[in-house]
Amino acid sequence: MDSYQCMCNCFDIILLKDTKVSETTEFHQSYYRTSTNRDDFGYVESSLLCYKGSSPHPQWMDIAAGSYSTLCKVIDNGQLINTSRYVSNGGYYIMEYDVVLAFGLMELATQFAWEENVS
Repeated sequence: MDSYQCMCNCFDIILLKDTKVSETTEFHQSYYRTSTNRDDFGYVESSLLCYKGSSPHPQWMDIAAGSYSTLCKVIDNGQLINTSRYVSNGGYYIMEYDVVLAFGLMELATQFAWEENVS
């Protein structure tokens, strides 16, 4: 198992297109990464993309590739590594976290969120 498994060119929706939001709304989406080397979690970066196409439920980025642009990046410089745990029957580490979108009056804030001391 390398760093983490993913399906390339797949798009995961955190906030559906045309969803109305208020200035106090937060949206969470859960993710995980796996690795045989815990140190791989020392730096985590996730690009948040914006879809501007016509499909109500886009999934594959290679279809209408020009409809996606990078909105922002969420970066962790070492906090998430402390949330990882070893899966002894699989011989790998797993790190579970949420990506959070928080809307304010004039801004969008993004961050990682996680639960501590979970076994």
